[in-house]
Order: sequence, then structure tokens, then C-alpha cells
Amino acid sequence: KVVTPSSRIAMPEISIGLYPDVGGTWFLNRLDEGVGLFLGLTGAIVNATDAIGTHLADHLVLAEHKSTLLEQLQIAEWESVEDAYEVVTEILENLSEQVLDGIPEPQLLAVMEPIQEACKGDSVIQVVDNILAIEGNSQWLEHAKTNLRTGSPITAHICYRQINDFHHTSLADCFRLELSISVRCALLGEFQEGVRARLVDKDGSPNWKYASVAEVDSAVIDELFTSPWSEDDHPLAQLGHY
Repeated sequence: KVVTPSSRIAMPEISIGLYPDVGGTWFLNRLDEGVGLFLGLTGAIVNATDAIGTHLADHLVLAEHKSTLLEQLQIAEWESVEDAYEVVTEILENLSEQVLDGIPEPQLLAVMEPIQEACKGDSVIQVVDNILAIEGNSQWLEHAKTNLRTGSPITAHICYRQINDFHHTSLADCFRLELSISVRCALLGEFQEGVRARLVDKDGSPNWKYASVAEVDSAVIDELFTSPWSEDDHPLAQLGHY
């Protein structure tokens, strides 16, 4: 996973009433404790330095080195498939050593300890309260709090369950789960309202179904995690079985 000094990474679904999808259940659970939950709940933007520090990315290279990277990949000695990872890694590491200027200052890493402590709460309500209470004067942290404060309470509940209930779920099962949640979210209407407010009318005032995380009916969240298909009829039933 490669970033450049200007890369920006985020899972901003809380602002549109969806949830961290496209495998978010899998890869957010493989970050350091608390980081995946924080990113899902706040939709915070991660810069290149934080991406490397949190293992969202493996290498930092300059954008202008793209052509050099492609050239070196073409002339590299590919003796076997097993060697491919080592070959690519060596090339990227050499290019990374040439990045001397323009590396962004850490933002998430600067408040890593309080973030991890805040995400140890026993419920999504407690975690949200903890995050909003994190002390700091960085614009990045305040923006993350605003996203959480104004985001979908339903999304917050989904994200909390993704991280806490599916930590050891396989990638194939995560995709099966997420397809089910996506269908349920489309039927529920929260996603539709979020898209309307953020992307269509752009009034920035989504009318969420619940005013706060504390008011969300747990039965609604239970339903979102219930597959609309039987195990055999699931469209991704064969995923991972080949």
C-alpha cells in the first residue's frame, strides 16, 4: 500500500448515513487498537505520515517517482512468484529513502494515546462521549469531533458492532456481511437522507432518524445485521470457496 506526501485517506460514511464498507469490517479491525473504531466513527482524514504510522500504508514515495517505479518493475528480475513481494518491497523502500522534504506533520499520531483510551468504552454511547471529551487544540481533532457529533447515530452503532463483534471474521465473510448491511441500509432510508443532505441538496442538514447515539433503537441495528438471504442463497455464498 503506497502513499505520497499529499495522500489523504478517510472512511467518511458516518456523514452520509452508511458505514465503513468495501472491506472496512476487515481492514479497520487490523489496525492498532482503537484506531479503526475512531476512524469509522469520525470519518477523520488521515495524512501520509499517519497512514504509515497506523499501518494503513506501507510505503511513502514521491508522486513524481511513479514513472521510475514502473520502469524498475519492468526491468526487475522476477525469478518466481514467491519472490514478487520481496522485489516490489525493495524497489519501494529504495524510493522511500529519497523522500526528504514535504512529509506532513502527524495529526492522528499526535493524539494516539487519548484516542486509544477513548475507544476502550464498553458501549458506543460511552466511546462517543469519550471521543468528544478528548482534550486538544488541533483543528484536525476538532474536525473529527464535528463529524462524529453531526454524523448519523445509526452509522455509529453499525461501526461499533463492526469493530467489536467481527474482529476475527474472514475477509470473505466480511464481504458477505457488508453486502447484507448495504441492502438493509438502502431499505432503511438513513443512507438516502445522508446522500440528499451532503451530495444532492447540499444543505448540510441531514434529518437523521435518531437525534443522538443514545436514542437509537437496538432492534434497528439488529435488523441491519440480519441477512436478507439464506446462507445458500446469498449472492456471495461461493466467495472464498474457490
